[in-house]
Amino acid sequence: MKKQLIIFIALCVIANCQIFNYDEEVAKDLAGFAIIAYCNNNGVFNNNCGPPCQRSPKGYLDYYFLKSQKMDIQGIIGYAPDHNAIILTFRGTMIQYFGNIIRDVQLDKVSFPICQVSNCQVHQGFFDSFNDLKDQLKYQLKIYQNKYPQAKIYITGHSLGAAIATIAVPYVYQWIGNKQIDAVYTFESPRVGNKAFSDWFTQQNFAFLYGRITHDQDPVVQYPTSWWPLYYYHTYQEIYYSDFSKPYNLCYNPEDTKCGAQQNYFALDINDHMNLFGWSLSQAGSLCQV
Repeated sequence: MKKQLIIFIALCVIANCQIFNYDEEVAKDLAGFAIIAYCNNNGVFNNNCGPPCQRSPKGYLDYYFLKSQKMDIQGIIGYAPDHNAIILTFRGTMIQYFGNIIRDVQLDKVSFPICQVSNCQVHQGFFDSFNDLKDQLKYQLKIYQNKYPQAKIYITGHSLGAAIATIAVPYVYQWIGNKQIDAVYTFESPRVGNKAFSDWFTQQNFAFLYGRITHDQDPVVQYPTSWWPLYYYHTYQEIYYSDFSKPYNLCYNPEDTKCGAQQNYFALDINDHMNLFGWSLSQAGSLCQV
């Protein structure tokens, strides 16, 4: 086994590949919290989104809804005793909320103020969505850290929520004293920024566990486009599932054709966007909106 590991590392060096840790069990736990971000208060209180929520039977012990009435952006911050973690989760696009749609299609890029490299830009709609929640998030994070000083910090989100989570990561990292976040797993994220942002984000090592999980022919993952005239770029460390019943691919570099970029021109199945580890997001969401 040791000899095989040495050979694998040697081949990796020759091929200029990168190795990163992926904890699928933590990712599945966070998928449940990404889904519960779509729930109403009763759904969150009762931890009622079906099998995804059953992975964390106690759900949130206490929690706070982060809300922007202006554009109907929503997130949750709370303490999850099953994981001894403060978990931040951001809701994806709700098509009944016109403000969500407006934010999705605001394709202009704006400078990302934390990033200290030239021409470092992110999607205006996603950045504005984060800014709608920023002050609440910073204030509540301090409260929860004081209340649960030994708790880990996890961040997650699905779709639009994944994009907001990605933008939140550098801020949370700063707010907690430039310490690594314990885990960040996002699901079916659109592209968030340009190549300068992606390169900068990759170099920072914001989280101990970090991954961008994608599924087969999800069209949202291919939005906004990486080619003319938009030139958006994904962040690093992609975990790509062609099927949740099959082995996944790990791709350290963004836009790797062994992962989601292989579907760049053919991703047309919205059902892949609504499927996390075999759980139907639509079905789970309907359980907790009652």
